[in-house]
Amino acid sequence: LTVMGGCEKMSLCGVVEQAEELKFHIQDNLDRDDATVTALVHFGQETKSLTVTRTPTQEHGYDFVFSQNERGVAILEIAVNDIQVPESPWRIEVIEHVCLGNQMVANENGECSCSNNSRLINGECMADGIFAGILSGVCGFFLLVALWRFLAYRREKNDEVWKVN
Repeated sequence: LTVMGGCEKMSLCGVVEQAEELKFHIQDNLDRDDATVTALVHFGQETKSLTVTRTPTQEHGYDFVFSQNERGVAILEIAVNDIQVPESPWRIEVIEHVCLGNQMVANENGECSCSNNSRLINGECMADGIFAGILSGVCGFFLLVALWRFLAYRREKNDEVWKVN
């Protein structure tokens, strides 16, 4: 069995971000017809089976896709006709998802959300300091307008007291 790129037993065979896909292509060097290829992933206490499909354009070729939401190292076992291949298992490192938005970080499941010192406004993360500055500016503006209106009102009242005929 040959993996595209070649992986040795218990070597780090791939690095992938959370929730991203890592595609594998393997070739059966023994050219077994009707071979049953299985791929098992062990991550923490969980074990799951991956869907392995035959490569339509290549005889004795197989493809499967690895994806994991949590960070850590997964162990990938490959078996042909229920017999583990000599090069298996492999390790796959799942690293933190890199979020493209400003002030965005990945949570434990790889979903992007606003960092602790920011908040979501109109689909964008805004730092709390900037938000506080804008809010203070708006409140200060309304306070100045209210003060100006109050002074104008007081001026009118004072002018009423000194009415000249």
